[in-house]
Amino acid sequence: MFEGLDSLTYLRLSKNNISSIENETFNSCNEMIELRLDYNQLTTFTIKMFDGLVKLEELRLSYNKLSGSVNGNSFIDLKNLQKLYVDSNKFSSIEPSAFNGLEKLIVLDLTLNELTQLTDDSFEGLFSLQRLILSKNRIEIIDKNTFLSCQELIKLDLASNRINTTEPFKGLGKLEDLDLNNNQLKELPANSFQGLNKLISLRLNRNEISIIQHGAFNDLQKVRGLTLSFNKLMSISENMLIGLEEVDVAHFGSNQIDQISKNAFRGCCSKATNLELYNNIIEVIDPESYYNLTELVNMDFHGNLIKTIPGELFHVLPSLSYLVVTKNPLHCDCDMIEFRAWTGCHNPNLEHYCSTPEEYNKRAINSIPLDEFGDICESSCQVDSDSISTVVWIWIGVGTFVLGVLVTIIIGMFARRKRTKGYVRNYAT
Repeated sequence: MFEGLDSLTYLRLSKNNISSIENETFNSCNEMIELRLDYNQLTTFTIKMFDGLVKLEELRLSYNKLSGSVNGNSFIDLKNLQKLYVDSNKFSSIEPSAFNGLEKLIVLDLTLNELTQLTDDSFEGLFSLQRLILSKNRIEIIDKNTFLSCQELIKLDLASNRINTTEPFKGLGKLEDLDLNNNQLKELPANSFQGLNKLISLRLNRNEISIIQHGAFNDLQKVRGLTLSFNKLMSISENMLIGLEEVDVAHFGSNQIDQISKNAFRGCCSKATNLELYNNIIEVIDPESYYNLTELVNMDFHGNLIKTIPGELFHVLPSLSYLVVTKNPLHCDCDMIEFRAWTGCHNPNLEHYCSTPEEYNKRAINSIPLDEFGDICESSCQVDSDSISTVVWIWIGVGTFVLGVLVTIIIGMFARRKRTKGYVRNYAT
């Protein structure tokens, strides 16, 4: 079919209705660099199908109906191949030596297949591989040495699978991006990511993580993006995040967090600019929990159970310029006056609504003039003053009574002593 096209370098046959290709079809296309066969109806391919494509650098077989196993030596003649896309098919397994001969391969995309297991020899010989995309499969088992050959790997995407361990990723010393979103991780033990000292982005959203042991993030000194949203964390405890010194963005939204320990971010996140804690069950903001976050710019507490924003928070976080506490049961009293002043300057268009007291229910806090907050404070102080006065007078009364009793006892004691001495003198006479 392509005889005589010896100088052909790019061939795009995408979005046709091709269901099969005969062996040696491209035998005369010795100069071809890119071949696109995506969006067709291919159900199988053989070793001989790609005969002659000795200079091919990119092959796309995405969105076909390829199924079963990726057979051994399937691409053995494509010695110069750098990019291979076989995503959106129905492959269920990878045979040993499936990618044999692809020593120059840089990108391998196996997204949206039906893979369930990766073995020690699934990617054997891929010494130059930098990007491996395996998202949206059914991968549950990954052998310990699966990625042993892939020491040049920079990006590893395993999102939307059924993975429950981080053991196979240890030792990938050049990895910068690890995506484990939407898996079945339940716990991060100590040294979960050992040896990943060049990792920059770690995605752990939508797992079932409820426990993070001390030292889980050892070796992750260069991570800048940490996402742990949509898990089952109940707290951020002291020392839990130690090792994440360079984190810029930290996401903990949609967990079950009700407690953030004092010094929770010690040894972590000193350069963080964005902290997300939305949709948890936090009731109290303790400024002491955030002392280390001096560079923080954005903070999101949307959808918690917070009633008061302590004024000290703005002194602890001097760089803060955007604070979200919408969908919280805010109690607009004297304790909120600093927040009212701060949000009026920094977030005037972001409406936070009061829940209590009743006269301010559903009223935007920015709509309450500062002088009205002054009246609230005066009223509060007056109530406190009256209460204090009452307590003071009670104690004065109690003190007076006790003093009177003591004086009476002392006088009585002196009187008895005087009578006793008189009796002794009379007896002696």
